[in-house]
Amino acid sequence: MNPMDELRNAKPEYLETPTPATTRLRELNYAMAQQQTSTTRQKKFRPALGLGVIGAVAAGTAAAALVLSGGGAAPVKTPAPPLAGSSKPAVKVNGHEILLVAAENAEKQPKTAGKWWHTSSIGHHLSAVEGADYKILDRERSDLWTPLATGGDSFTETRKLAFGFPSKADEDAWKAAGSPATLTVKMPAVKGMGTKRGYEVSSQDGPAETGHSPLFQGDKVFWIGKNVTMKELLGLPGTPKALKAHLLRWYGGHDTESSSVPMTSDAWLFRVTTGLIADMPVSPQVRGAAFRMLSELKSVKVVPDVRTADGRTGTAVSINEDIKIKANAEADGSYDSRLIFDVATGTALQTDNVVVEPGGYQADLQPGDVSSLTTIATAGWTDRR
Repeated sequence: MNPMDELRNAKPEYLETPTPATTRLRELNYAMAQQQTSTTRQKKFRPALGLGVIGAVAAGTAAAALVLSGGGAAPVKTPAPPLAGSSKPAVKVNGHEILLVAAENAEKQPKTAGKWWHTSSIGHHLSAVEGADYKILDRERSDLWTPLATGGDSFTETRKLAFGFPSKADEDAWKAAGSPATLTVKMPAVKGMGTKRGYEVSSQDGPAETGHSPLFQGDKVFWIGKNVTMKELLGLPGTPKALKAHLLRWYGGHDTESSSVPMTSDAWLFRVTTGLIADMPVSPQVRGAAFRMLSELKSVKVVPDVRTADGRTGTAVSINEDIKIKANAEADGSYDSRLIFDVATGTALQTDNVVVEPGGYQADLQPGDVSSLTTIATAGWTDRR
């Protein structure tokens, strides 16, 4: 074999001659695929009856959430890998291009089906403890089965998990106090909201608690600016322009949880769109369109090589939001709402909030602290409940 033939045979697949329209995405795909991690489908669920009920539940949980700082979701700096067969550095990419790579890979995932849409996640909150100077990780696992057919029930299973510790120092302090089996979470004081009583957490996993309830109005399953049916979700448009226009029909200039709290259209779209990616039974084309739509929002930030609380590595896309307490007109702080995803598959790994300006329920935190997070274990179709 002559030298030229050897070079041709040695050329990596990603350098094979593509059409001009795909050249840049091929390069980006190769560069980003070097950090490929889990292919597990993921979750952070948002039920149909969302706004009122979800808002109340979220407020109660947020009051207990303080900080998950350190290694949990902090960016991990790693050098760019070289291209195969070359000593040159990998292709340099910007954040919006990374989102396009994720979009292309999401569209390549197989389209699946089943009788139930199953989501499973673990929520993490680092909480202060009554009468103690250490903090704990308050954790809970949640599973939800949403039926494809209308007129049925959705089913849930929740389990309180044993509390953990954000650091060895916190665990040592707990042991020095006699390793109490139960602790009371301290609720932070928030102006205008009154004093909230704490609740008990255990050092042992709790029993699984199951339940079921009819679908809202008989057929509504998720919220994307309004409560929608499974048929509406599965029929969402698969192009970014059409998807954006479709969603913005339900934007009213305010927060998804309260009509009294203003929210920019970019922040609103980010919240709804990341829900589509992380939670919902949309087609691969719609998930790809969602990533493409995020890439067109100038206010988003993208950071690669970010670790999730369960040790996976992904890329984070985020947007800044103000913290507003309903009883007060002024902003009480701000945070980055964030989605961590696997670029190689376009699936979600974690959703979280990162403090930018402490305030409100996050007044005791420091900039950069993760106030609450949800690691996503499963989001996919199944025939079994």
